Amino acid sequence: MNVARQINRFGGEVQLYSVLGDDPVGQMISGILRQEELNCNHIVWQQNSKTTTVCIQLSKQQPPRLTVEVGEYTKNGVMEALRPFFNQVKPGEPVFIPAYPEYAPLFDNLSLSRGEIFADCGYAPYSGHLNEYKQAIVRILNKVNYALVSGFSFRQEDFHFIKEELEGRRCQAVLVTFAGRGVLWITSDQIRYLETEQVIPINSIGAGDCFFGSFMYFMKNHYSLMDSIQFAHKAASWKVQQFDSLPYLQDIGNLMDGLL
Repeated sequence: MNVARQINRFGGEVQLYSVLGDDPVGQMISGILRQEELNCNHIVWQQNSKTTTVCIQLSKQQPPRLTVEVGEYTKNGVMEALRPFFNQVKPGEPVFIPAYPEYAPLFDNLSLSRGEIFADCGYAPYSGHLNEYKQAIVRILNKVNYALVSGFSFRQEDFHFIKEELEGRRCQAVLVTFAGRGVLWITSDQIRYLETEQVIPINSIGAGDCFFGSFMYFMKNHYSLMDSIQFAHKAASWKVQQFDSLPYLQDIGNLMDGLL
């Protein structure tokens, strides 16, 4: 939802496909979507059902933990409800989906489409387990065009193995963000690191969604990979300095040094 909100705030045309229950969580999400004037024509509402929620718990003492509370709508039911979406993806059309293990059936089906797939390989399920995280990243390289990975406590060098893994794969680039310290981007030809100006964060929740939504928007508008990454990082830096907001273009235009 936050990725869709960010693209929408930049003026991009975006459609959100989802299954919501008619519980308070579903009603809250519906209110946010209406307020943001997002297209809700593809929301599937399930009566007397609980909305599936994903919670990332953050602590200074412990790695982040991911909790997925599955709603009463079964995975097979979600698949059937969203099947029309899979069938409508056009060649080259940009599509975002989280690559969390819990979403594997949706992710695997969507990756069969001819769209340009952007996927967020969530850090939280693998925090502190580098080998498992590496395996999770490798598994998606033939299913996506661009992958977002969170480095957090791992070193830059821990992700250098991806360069060789990209040879002959569908994935064109893997972007590794390091919680405001910089972005490592990896292609089959090179490994580069963008070190960015440090800011004092107020609230980092949603920064990854802001980053990837911004990245998708500018890649779709034919900016270079480097410019899209730089813009996305500026947007995410702006976002973490707010309590609870996503930027519009005018909020960050003066940060782009003539890029816009």
